[in-house]
Amino acid sequence: MQHHRASKCAHPSTMRTHRSGQLQSPGKGYPALAAPIALILITAAVLLSSCASAPALAVQNEPTQRVQTDAFALTLTFLDEAELMRRYGQRDNLFIAPQGLLMPERFIPFDVTLTSSGRPLILALNQIEISYGGRTSNPTNQFHFGLYWEQRDQEGGVSGSDGNARQRIIRQTVAPNRIRVAGGSSESSMLLFRGNFPQFGTAVITIAVLDETDRPIDRAVFTFEF
Repeated sequence: MQHHRASKCAHPSTMRTHRSGQLQSPGKGYPALAAPIALILITAAVLLSSCASAPALAVQNEPTQRVQTDAFALTLTFLDEAELMRRYGQRDNLFIAPQGLLMPERFIPFDVTLTSSGRPLILALNQIEISYGGRTSNPTNQFHFGLYWEQRDQEGGVSGSDGNARQRIIRQTVAPNRIRVAGGSSESSMLLFRGNFPQFGTAVITIAVLDETDRPIDRAVFTFEF
């Protein structure tokens, strides 16, 4: 079985002070309190600075890449934050990772389209992986991503029709465990990777295209530079 690499195509204070205002020397006045106070300040600074979303990824090579074989055409498009906000809004965007402490999580979304040249084909999420920043991961499916947001929404007081609408968007957008493509037709969905991925580096995404019996037909390899 051959590995096919993608071709590229264009795409659209709490410390004491002297009256002078300067910090009091740890060796004078309250030596027993100086170390604990300093530790508290350092911890607070770390927590406050880290309670933020991961910086947005910016792709440096082509955001849309395509693999073509005799049996199929497979296209993968990286979705940056500008495109995600255009599609799903700037506020409470389901596909931009929310703020986190210490280790902010990152979502890396792609549009995927598989076109069959003849026979039925399958994409299975457990046969798709990203290798990036020393981490390897499969895409999350719509069920688990829905549970993730259901819990966060409940904690944030989002419920009723608003919560249902958000779950509906997830079901309509994120890929299920298996994407079936009828012979001679196309199917599209979103592949969404979650994890503590870095801001810079080379991401390699490998996708196995399966036949109806789950036998791999070919593997497509895509490389994205961030």
